[in-house]
Amino acid sequence: MAERPLGLTIRRRAVTRYLSWFVVAVVVLHLFVRLTDAMDLPGETLWRRLANVDAENTLPTWLSAVMLLVAAALAGLAGRHERRSGGRDSGHWTAMSLIVLVLSVDEIASFHEALAGPLRQALGLSGVFYYGWVVPAVAAVVLLAVVSKRFLWRLSPGLRWRLIAAAALYFGGAVGMEMVSGLFAGEVERGGWGYTLASTVEETLEMAGVVLLIDTLLLHLTGRVGRIELVLAGDR
Repeated sequence: MAERPLGLTIRRRAVTRYLSWFVVAVVVLHLFVRLTDAMDLPGETLWRRLANVDAENTLPTWLSAVMLLVAAALAGLAGRHERRSGGRDSGHWTAMSLIVLVLSVDEIASFHEALAGPLRQALGLSGVFYYGWVVPAVAAVVLLAVVSKRFLWRLSPGLRWRLIAAAALYFGGAVGMEMVSGLFAGEVERGGWGYTLASTVEETLEMAGVVLLIDTLLLHLTGRVGRIELVLAGDR
């Protein structure tokens, strides 16, 4: 008798709920770590490192990278379904997938951080432009908004405004709050509370935007195809 295939059922609301609680837990832990900076706690080096939302190779960084990777895969599925159904927007969904994939890689590789210093020195930037990479980032976000306008208005109102909200949260944190952080980073040490609060809001908005994007893409896909299956097939 043939064995029944193994199945994995993932419910949209459960995914969104667990991701949301994970984000909340990471942010609360980060703030707790900062509030207890002066205390000598056991194992603090490890869990301070894991909880820091403003450092690379930490739990928040990897969480953001994985969530962005999931969102990129879902956007790619949306593009594939659009192409199969003869829709006109498969290219836009695929482009969204590629952009989100690049953002996922950047979370780990931190390409944008490498641009901050050279651009600041080359252009003589300060204040909100202390992190020089925000200059091309603002231009890229504006260009993306202009290019995506027609695509967004072809979508249903619910899907359109969810995608806009997700983008506003993510880029509002990644670019907008980074500019606010620049005001503090240029005047005081990065350990100051002004900088800490700004960077915490920045990372929280970014992660909230990705959670909303995942929820929106799952809602869109399940509404179009009914269910999404993960199939592992052996070589033939």
